[in-house]
Amino acid sequence: MAIASQWASKARLLSGYLDAQPRVLTRAAAIGQWGRRALEATVAAGDVIRILPGVYCGARHRDEPVAWGLALNAWHPAGIVTGPLALHLMNPRLALPESASIRVSPGLRPRIPVGVSCVQGTVTPARALARGVRTATPAVALVDAWRFTPAPMRSHLFYEALWAGVIAPGLVLPEVEASTRLPGRAALLRLVRACEEGITSPLERIAKEETFVGALFAEFEWQATVDLGHRRVRPDMLHRAAKLIVELDGARYHGSPQAREADRERDVDLAAAGFVTLRFTWRDLTKRPAWCRARVREVMRVRSRSPDTRT
Repeated sequence: MAIASQWASKARLLSGYLDAQPRVLTRAAAIGQWGRRALEATVAAGDVIRILPGVYCGARHRDEPVAWGLALNAWHPAGIVTGPLALHLMNPRLALPESASIRVSPGLRPRIPVGVSCVQGTVTPARALARGVRTATPAVALVDAWRFTPAPMRSHLFYEALWAGVIAPGLVLPEVEASTRLPGRAALLRLVRACEEGITSPLERIAKEETFVGALFAEFEWQATVDLGHRRVRPDMLHRAAKLIVELDGARYHGSPQAREADRERDVDLAAAGFVTLRFTWRDLTKRPAWCRARVREVMRVRSRSPDTRT
C-alpha cells in the first residue's frame, strides 16, 4: 500500500512538473527521477504524452512550438531545429508552423517521426538559442523554411521574416549561394539581392521593376535617409535635387488610423523642409501604372522650374 502511494505521489509530481510550462523529458530522465510506474501512470491518465519517440511533455503543451522545439533537441541532440519552427521561435509574430523541421549533419539518417521534416546539411557548432531551443541561425532557418514552403507562398515567407526583423539579407545571401540544390533558388536570390538594393516589399519590387522604369526614375534613391534636423526619415523613393519623395502605401503599414496620422505628420515635416510627397497604393501601381509615372513626371517638370529646388 505504501509503495502504491509512493508511485501515485511520484506520478503527481511528474505530471505537475511537465504541466507547469512547456518542457520535455526523455524516457530515461523521467524514469531515472520518478520511476517507470509513475511515467506509465501519467501517460495512462492522459496528463503526459509522448510527443516524439522517447520524449514526453505535458498533455496541454502538445501543440506549443516551444515544446516541439525542446522535444526535437531531446530526440536528436546532435541536430538543431530549423525551418518555419525556428523562425517562429525567433519571433512569435511569424506564422505558426504546420510541421517541425530538424537539421542534421550529412550522413546521419535518423528515423523521422510523423510531422517532422529533416534536412541534411552543416550543423554549426555555435548554436543559436530561441526561447531556450537550440536552433539554426536565422539565415539557415530561412533557407530551410523556403525549402519546405509551397512555391506560391515562398515570397510571403521571405518578406514576413524580413519585416519581423528575423533575417538580414546580407547574411542570407551566402547561405542561398551555397545551397545549390535549393528548390526555387533563383527566385530567392532575386529577392535577397533586391533587398540589398533597398527593395523590402512586394510593392517596392513592382514599383522598381515594373512601374517606375526608365532614365528619369533611375535618378531616384531607394530607402535613403533624409535628415530634417529634429528627425530622420527613410522614404521609399527620393529625388534629392527635385526634393521629391514617393511613398508606396501598402495596407500592412499604412492602413490603420495611427499609421495614417504618422504619415500625415511626416509629410508635414517634410513639406516644411521643402519636400513634396506623392503617395501611391497597391491599386495605383498595379491598375494604373501609366498614371503613376505621369504624376511623377509632371511634379518633376514643375519642380525643375522652381527656384527653391534648383542646385
